[in-house]
Amino acid sequence: AAAGIDTMLVMMGDNGPTMSLWFGGDTVLARRTVTALGAHLEHARAYARGATPARWHLDGSARAGEVIVVADLGYVLAKSAGDRLLDRGNHGWDPEHAAMHGIFVAAGPQIRAAGVIPAFESVNVYPFLAALLQLEHVPHVDGKPAVLAPYLRAAH
Repeated sequence: AAAGIDTMLVMMGDNGPTMSLWFGGDTVLARRTVTALGAHLEHARAYARGATPARWHLDGSARAGEVIVVADLGYVLAKSAGDRLLDRGNHGWDPEHAAMHGIFVAAGPQIRAAGVIPAFESVNVYPFLAALLQLEHVPHVDGKPAVLAPYLRAAH
């Protein structure tokens, strides 16, 4: 038991920049864990479900744990101090960091030439591709069709 918390009751996600923790619905244990981690973690921060930044699009996600621990850029989280098999190329740190920004290139007969466009969240690629392929996209996604719509030519 670390910091008075029985860690045998905690299910942990995979090693990496983020780690989800599940407590089987024990909200008291989850709150105690967030508090304990907040007092002892270096180079990482713990969030209770629903308290993560909105830009992460985690609220309501079944894949997110009851507690989400996020490492600082350049650090990773491991289930145990003995874990040495860590992925050397990864993603998952806060997308606010410029080092986590990607590149988006689009060209073709249905793409309007626009040169360099403003930065956008990658969740907006899905509705762009659905429109490009003239597919009916799944409702209730985080991406907004209007973000990349100006770069599509009108369908003939």
